[in-house]
Order: sequence, then C-alpha cells, then structure tokens
Amino acid sequence: KRLHPARASVNLERLTAGLTTLASAAGLRVCEYPLEQVETVLCGTQKVSKKKLAKTISETYPFLEREFEKEMASRNSYHTRMFEAVALGLTCLREQRPAEP
Repeated sequence: KRLHPARASVNLERLTAGLTTLASAAGLRVCEYPLEQVETVLCGTQKVSKKKLAKTISETYPFLEREFEKEMASRNSYHTRMFEAVALGLTCLREQRPAEP
C-alpha cells in the first residue's frame, strides 16, 4: 500500500525504501497503490468501508469466507490486514494484466 505522507514516520519510509531497493535488486517488480485506487479497482467506487472491501475479497475468493465471518463476529479486527494484503495483490493483478479484446 502506498504510504500516506501525513501518516508515515521517517523510519517507516526508510524501511519501505530499503525493501523496495532490495526487491528491485533481486529482480522483483514492486507495485504501490493508494487505498483509493484499490477500492476503485475492486469495488468500482472510492471510499468503501474496510468491511465492504473484505466482503468483496471473500466473494472473489470463497475460501476466505470463514475468515470474513469470523472478522464480522469479532469486536477486534484480526484479519483486516490480511484482507488488505489480498486486495493489494488482486489490484496489482488486475492493473498489470493486459486489457482483453
């Protein structure tokens, strides 16, 4: 997820830059997307709730439905970061895939 300038610490920025450099040196492509773009790509609109984003992911990948149900039943969000990570990966796949004719 692309870091928001107002919410990122200097140390987090250094860590991100170091990991990006390391990944690039290993021949890996690094993709960063702002949350608004992830929401637009996956849900068709910006500013959706984390619950809506998680629901969309669990509908795309039915094997995550159980984790989604546990997340909704819990008062403490436990799997939110996992759903965000899957959303980022799916956004990268959809953005990098050539347009179909």
